[in-house]
Amino acid sequence: MRVSLAPLVLLVLLAASCVDLPAAPNARQDVTNNGVVTNNGVVTNNDAVTNNGGGQDEDGDGVGSPMDNCPTVSNAGQEDTDRDGDGDACDSDDDNDLIPDIVDNCPKVPNLQQTDVDEDQIGDACDASVDEDQDHDGVLDALDNCPLVANPSQLNADEDGQGDACDADDDNDGVTDADDNCPLVANPDQANRDVYRAAGNRIPYTPRPMPGDTTILIGNGYQGPVPLNFTFTYFGTAYTEIYVSSDGFVTFDDPARMDPGPPQQIPDVAFPNNLLGVWDDMEGSLDKPIQMGSRLGPNGWEYVIAFNDINRPGEGLSNTFQIVLTEGNAFELHIGDSLRARGLTVGLEAPGGTYALAVPGLNQADTTLHEVAFRFITDAPGPDVAGDACDLCPDVALVERDADADSDGVGDACDACPQLANADQLDVDLDRVGDACDSCVSSPPFTPPFEAVVMPTTYAPPPSPSDAVQMWTPDNAVSTSLPVPIGFPFTFFGTPYTELNIGSNGVVYFGGDRSSVRCCARRPLGAPTAPFGVVAALWSDRSGVEPVLYETVGVAPHRAFVVHYDYLSADAAPVRNRFRVVLLEGSGELEVHTESMSGTAVQGVRAPLGSTIASLDSRGLSVQDLAEDAVRIFTSADPAALDSDNDGVADLCDE
Repeated sequence: MRVSLAPLVLLVLLAASCVDLPAAPNARQDVTNNGVVTNNGVVTNNDAVTNNGGGQDEDGDGVGSPMDNCPTVSNAGQEDTDRDGDGDACDSDDDNDLIPDIVDNCPKVPNLQQTDVDEDQIGDACDASVDEDQDHDGVLDALDNCPLVANPSQLNADEDGQGDACDADDDNDGVTDADDNCPLVANPDQANRDVYRAAGNRIPYTPRPMPGDTTILIGNGYQGPVPLNFTFTYFGTAYTEIYVSSDGFVTFDDPARMDPGPPQQIPDVAFPNNLLGVWDDMEGSLDKPIQMGSRLGPNGWEYVIAFNDINRPGEGLSNTFQIVLTEGNAFELHIGDSLRARGLTVGLEAPGGTYALAVPGLNQADTTLHEVAFRFITDAPGPDVAGDACDLCPDVALVERDADADSDGVGDACDACPQLANADQLDVDLDRVGDACDSCVSSPPFTPPFEAVVMPTTYAPPPSPSDAVQMWTPDNAVSTSLPVPIGFPFTFFGTPYTELNIGSNGVVYFGGDRSSVRCCARRPLGAPTAPFGVVAALWSDRSGVEPVLYETVGVAPHRAFVVHYDYLSADAAPVRNRFRVVLLEGSGELEVHTESMSGTAVQGVRAPLGSTIASLDSRGLSVQDLAEDAVRIFTSADPAALDSDNDGVADLCDE
């Protein structure tokens, strides 16, 4: 057979003439120092060549320029994704999808449509998360705003791209959700006015005699800390010492933080806070010092601070009044004469300055007062933890604040027309009944009432009745035909009563026939069908027809009217419900002492025209299973209820 030697001769001639054959794209060309050709490689001139190349290495990457797929750009790895002979380091389109790498969201994977469903700047063709659902919530990770925390709703209150379920600060206000009183509404100040509760009412003017041992305050400044020989509780905090300002108020804060200046309207978060009194611009003098000291009063220890004819600088005017702190959590303000040209503030302000209760018309007011007195009582911070920014009733400390029957954005607990949408809450006569639903819009306006307060107290029930009257009450009945005499005037929401009606299901009524509400079915006190003018001691259904006992005990002026309930519970028979309702003479306060209660009941008070409702925590909605429990209830004037002739028409609208 004849064999052609032409290819071999050509190869030898090329090698001898030092001519390099061009290499095929991506072809491996291995040579050794002896110029031996291996694996289809070519060597020239028998020169020593190393590291996969020959001749020059312009980019210094160890690959000779003739063999380098990027001869002028260092790329020792020689990566060439699309195998087009141009290395990735110098290829402007690594995946040959006609989209330059500089704008390609998948530069090494063809992705001609540039789809990117999760908008993370990584194209779907090269995004590993596109088809995953790591938290198994039915939302693919590519679209999931919490890919590792199940949140099928994808809620995102602050619209920051991170779902609420995995966002430590859902409203982006700088307060983490765990500490935020409005986690879904931005409120960096965390204001919460209704966490505090207080009440006040007008009382007879009875200034105290000054104790023999007194401390005096001269000039314009502070005295303190002044020790008390008893514990005074202010908004749930117990104090044994106070600071007294020459400007007519008592505070429990360090006076070094204060520079009050002229009286302010309250509340005011600026200093001073945590105060009570008759705030004016005054200073004591050697001949007219401010005096203070302890004395034993008729109901326990008192601390009296007396401002007797204390001057207001540069005006030739003076003020005479007393601040009387009583053992417990109440204080009194007895004002003899007070003339203020620039504004007088009478009342109290809570810690932090977000809540205050001023006497109506006396909040930085120009006024003249003569022999008037007021009593205030405070309660510990309540359960309404929602901040003002997200609270439908930011001034009402009730857990039922979120109920909004008419969907007008105002909670039922503070809505002037809870069953009729009235977002503007217009109330011309200030009677707490909105104009939209008020059948008696009067002028001039009412004076806004104080609040009612319900707070826990020590369980100390009165003894079993010794000479009580048995009132035989059939099931679900009210003593409407025969009102029960109290034995002394008792003031309920500003109106004195000498008799009341007793319901068989743990309810006491003021103000006449309540036959329309005698039914057994308890309701939340704020419900439209709930009775008005009521003390719901423990409103629940009973089983049986046991008599209710009542009696008046004690000696004037410290008598008490006691209603004794002892019956089988219809909710949890054969357990007995045993509790006492105690009305206290003189103070307008009442107590409910519960020995035992099983099942569900409602507890609290509602004013005669329903404009004020108060309960301890959520007991106005329901309470369950009590034992050795007691609450104290304090009410004050409710002008909307004033009806002197008892004809059902408020005085200011009555012709």
